[in-house]
Amino acid sequence: MKKRQLAPTDYLIDQLTVGGKLALNLSRSIGTWWFCLINLLLFILWISINSGLFQGLPIFDPYPYNLLTMLVSLEAIILTLVILMSQSRQERLTNQREERDYQVDVRAENEVGLLLEQLTRVEKKLNQITAQNSTKSS
Repeated sequence: MKKRQLAPTDYLIDQLTVGGKLALNLSRSIGTWWFCLINLLLFILWISINSGLFQGLPIFDPYPYNLLTMLVSLEAIILTLVILMSQSRQERLTNQREERDYQVDVRAENEVGLLLEQLTRVEKKLNQITAQNSTKSS
């Protein structure tokens, strides 16, 4: 069985609080067409019921649908907060990623410097050997 390879930020998700994980899952789902479609269907159903289109069901929120307006406003507030939390989390992840990238860049720069020093020593040694060989052949 092949083991699933973790994304670079998967370990950060494990460090999230319950609220953070909930916000992450909500922000992943609210940005989909399914979420829009479900909301649209619920609004259509709500308005249809409260317009009297279904004879057997009582009208509980007559026109101008004040209860629906309040619920949609609450949904907008909650979704805004979830999106803000998600953006904040994403910013933290980006900052951590940038810090790791910087550390890798510094290490790489140090390694390149060491390689240049070694290359310079090899060049000097080759020049010495070349000079010795040319003096011996003369």
